[in-house]
Amino acid sequence: MLRPIPRLLGASAALFGLAALLLPACGGPPPKDPSQMTGAELFLANCARCHGRAGEGSFLAPNIKGASEHWTVDQLVIYIRDPQKVIAEDERLRAQGQQYSQRMPAFPQLSPDQRAKVAEWVLRPR
Repeated sequence: MLRPIPRLLGASAALFGLAALLLPACGGPPPKDPSQMTGAELFLANCARCHGRAGEGSFLAPNIKGASEHWTVDQLVIYIRDPQKVIAEDERLRAQGQQYSQRMPAFPQLSPDQRAKVAEWVLRPR
């Protein structure tokens, strides 16, 4: 006489074991250490939601192409750290801010080196 329950349990255990082995492979690589990220990667992770993946801008934030006409790396690093302070002191930025529904947030989680990487990427010629 066949015993369907033990066979079913055995097959279920085998499938569960196979799934346990394959599941980690489906998750992709582990997240990259933020301190090792490039300027482009940091931009995508922190800025692209508002500025667009390529910096093309949106209804939330301006196009960043041509930013080198108004910014140096050092100035942009300061702006990324505390944008509202810089905006309060700059008429051009105050006027620009009136065009968008979103205020530029600060990024305290970024180190000075990471802010510099983002600034360098934003200011590079496209």
